[in-house]
Amino acid sequence: MSDTAALRALRTLPSVGPAFAADLLSLGYRAPADLVGQDPVEMFVRLESQAGRQDPCVLDSLRCAVYAAGASDPDLERLKWWTWSRLRLAGQVGSVAEARAAQRQSSEVSHTQRSPP
Repeated sequence: MSDTAALRALRTLPSVGPAFAADLLSLGYRAPADLVGQDPVEMFVRLESQAGRQDPCVLDSLRCAVYAAGASDPDLERLKWWTWSRLRLAGQVGSVAEARAAQRQSSEVSHTQRSPP
């Protein structure tokens, strides 16, 4: 599948526009089915590693995209990225701070593993 076709396929997901589809493609996802079962927090951490600090709403959009890709009978409210923002702000799903802490911890572990004895 060409990049153009992959971007078109990713844009079929709710709340995925051209820029966000390009972000998903940069993470290696080429079709909605590729997102099924993925961890949005891990995706957010990888995106920040590649592209720098991201707005918290990007994490919400990732949660929305993963949910939409995997839901056979979706809750229509959860197909809106701003629903995920409300859940994040209410503490019902993990925060960006938790995602960044996981990134720091992962980075520290990888640096420790690379250090000579």
